[in-house]
Amino acid sequence: MGRHYHRKSRKSSEMWSALFFLGIFALMGSVFAVMGMVSWRKANASQSWTSVNGVVESAKVTTLSFRSGKNGLSRSYGVSVVYRYAFNGLEYKGNKVRMMDGTFTNPSSADRFVQHYPPGARVAVFVNPHDPSDAVLKTGESQGEMIFVYLSVAFALSGFLGIGLVMMEARKAQKRKAMAVGVDLNDAISRL
Repeated sequence: MGRHYHRKSRKSSEMWSALFFLGIFALMGSVFAVMGMVSWRKANASQSWTSVNGVVESAKVTTLSFRSGKNGLSRSYGVSVVYRYAFNGLEYKGNKVRMMDGTFTNPSSADRFVQHYPPGARVAVFVNPHDPSDAVLKTGESQGEMIFVYLSVAFALSGFLGIGLVMMEARKAQKRKAMAVGVDLNDAISRL
C-alpha cells in the first residue's frame, strides 16, 4: 500500500508542477500580449497625432550586453535619440523614435540609423494631442511590435492548451481508476 501511495503522490506532484509552470506560461504570455496590443493600438493611433517641428539634441548608439549560454556574452545595440519640440506654446523633450523601439544585432546598422538624426537636425515630431509629453519621430506600428504581439499570444495559448491537456489527462486517469475499482463512474465524477 505504501508503494501505491508513493506512486499516486508522485503523479499528483508532477501534475501540479506541470500546471504551475503552464500557468506561468499562460499568465506571462497574456500579460505580454496585452502590453503589446496596447502599444500596437497606440502606435496605430500615432498616425493621426499632430505633426510639429522639432530639433535633435543628441543621437547615439547604446550597447546592451547580456549573458548567453554558459560563458557567452551577447550584445545588441539600441539607439538613443533626444529631441525637443514645442506644442501649444510649451517646450518638451522626447526620446522615442517609435512606440516600441527595437534593437540592432550589429553596431553598423545602429550607426547608420543614428546618422539620420545628427544633432541640430530639424525633424517632424508627432505629438499626442491628449498628452503632449508623449511624442514619436515615426508613426505607426513596426514589424517588431507585430511579432511581439503574435509571439506573446502564441506563448499564452500554449500555456492554456497545456493546462487543458493536463486536466484532460487527469480526468481520463480518474475515469480509468474508477472503472478499475468498480465504482460507479457518475458517482466518482461528481466527487471531483
